[in-house]
Amino acid sequence: MTGSLGAKSPEMLRSRRKLLAETIKHPIIILGLQNNPSKELPYFMREPGVFQDPCFLYLTGINQSGFALFLYKNEEVLFAPSKDSKHLFWEGEHLGLDHAHGEHQLTSLTGVQRCLPYDSLKEFFEKSFKKTKVVYSHFHEYGLSGRVKKFPSFAKNHEKELKKYCKGLSIDWKCLSETQLLLRLPLDKYRIKDVEKSQAITGQGFINLVQNLKNFKTELDASKFLEYQIRSPQGLSFPTICASGKNACTLHYTKNDALLNGMLLLDFGCRVGTQHADISRTIPVNGIFNPLQALLYDIVLTSQKRVEKAVKPGVTIKKLNEICWDSIESQLQERFISIGGNLVRPYDIRPHGVSHLIGEEEHDGDPFGYYREKPLAKGMFLSNEPGLYGFFTLKIGNKNYKEHIGIRIEDNLLVTAKGCKNMSASIPKEIVDLQKLRK
Repeated sequence: MTGSLGAKSPEMLRSRRKLLAETIKHPIIILGLQNNPSKELPYFMREPGVFQDPCFLYLTGINQSGFALFLYKNEEVLFAPSKDSKHLFWEGEHLGLDHAHGEHQLTSLTGVQRCLPYDSLKEFFEKSFKKTKVVYSHFHEYGLSGRVKKFPSFAKNHEKELKKYCKGLSIDWKCLSETQLLLRLPLDKYRIKDVEKSQAITGQGFINLVQNLKNFKTELDASKFLEYQIRSPQGLSFPTICASGKNACTLHYTKNDALLNGMLLLDFGCRVGTQHADISRTIPVNGIFNPLQALLYDIVLTSQKRVEKAVKPGVTIKKLNEICWDSIESQLQERFISIGGNLVRPYDIRPHGVSHLIGEEEHDGDPFGYYREKPLAKGMFLSNEPGLYGFFTLKIGNKNYKEHIGIRIEDNLLVTAKGCKNMSASIPKEIVDLQKLRK
C-alpha cells in the first residue's frame, strides 16, 4: 500500500495529514474516488490499477473507491463503505467497515483516529456545518497570468457528490489543491527509496530486453518480454509503448503488433509503492546505429543532457522546454540541414513537453499544466524526455539514407539543493553502450 514505509506507514500518513491541517487551519473534507472507473479510463491509466485521487492516496494510502476524509485541528475521520459479501466473492478482499474488524483494520493501516460509515456523511455535514463556515476541499481552481479555471479534482461527479451532502447548508468552499501540491510533490526519503527500486527494476528489464532482442520478430514479442521483466508487486506505471520504424512517429502508439524494423522506441516503467519509473529508450532493431540514426540520436541525447544540466530549484519547466527545443532546432540546422539533410515532421518545433512532474500519479500536478510556469523545488521529481520524429533523408559519403525515425530518450530527475540527481543514470543510453549490450 505504501511501499518503503512498511510498519511506519500509519505514523507517516498521520504526519502528512497533520501538516495539511495545520497549514489550512479550517475544516477539510476530501472525497476519494467514488466509483472504480477502470473500464472507462483511457488505455494509459488502465493497466496499473491506480485509480485513486493522488491527494487522497497521499494522505490515506487507500487505493480504493468509496471513501472520504475529514480533517480539522486534531480531529481525523475516515468515512468508509461497508464490506460487501458479493464483492468479496467476485473480487476478493477489500477495505471497508464490518461488524468484526473493519474499523480496527482501517485505523491500524492508515493511523486515522476513527472511522464512520460513508452513508453517515450527510448527517456529519449537517451536524458540523449548520452555520456558515469556510470549508476546504480538493478541487482544482487556479488563477495565473489573468486566467482563472475551475475543474473537479478527478471527475465531474466529485462536485455533485459534495453538493449532495451539503444541500441546504451555507458553506463557503475553498480550494486546497495548490497547497496540497506544494506539500505532496517534494518526495520524502521513503518515496525516494521507492523511486530507486522502481528505477532499478525498470533498468534491469531494459538491459535484459536489449540482450535478447535478436530473439523477437514483432513489437508484441518485445513488449510482452519487457513487461514481464519489469512487473513489480504494484504493477506497471503504464502500458508499454513499443514502436518500431514509422510507428515510432506516433507519440502514444498502442498497437504494439507490427514486425520489428528500423529504430525501436520504448516508453516503459514500473511502480513501487506509489512511485513510478517513466523511461524512454530508442535502439536500432539490428543492434547497430547507421550514420543517419546515430546523428539524429546524438542531437536528441545532447539536448537531453543540456536540459538535465539546467534543472535546479527555481527553474521552471517552461524554461526547460525552451532549452530543449532550441537545442534540437539549432543542432538540426548546424549538423543536419546544413549538410544537405531534409526532414518532414508532423509538427513545427515542439512535439510535446520535455518534462512533467511525477508523484502519486505518473503525470502529476494540476490538470491545466500551470505547474510548468512555477519554480521547481528541492525534492520534486520530473521527467526529461526530448524527442524527434519524422521522415529524414541525408547523403552520407556515397550512400543515401532515408527512413521514418522516432527518437525519444527519457530519464527521471530528482531536484536537489543545487541541481538534480539523475535517478535513471544506470539505464544505458549512450550509443556505444547500447551497441555493446546488443552484442
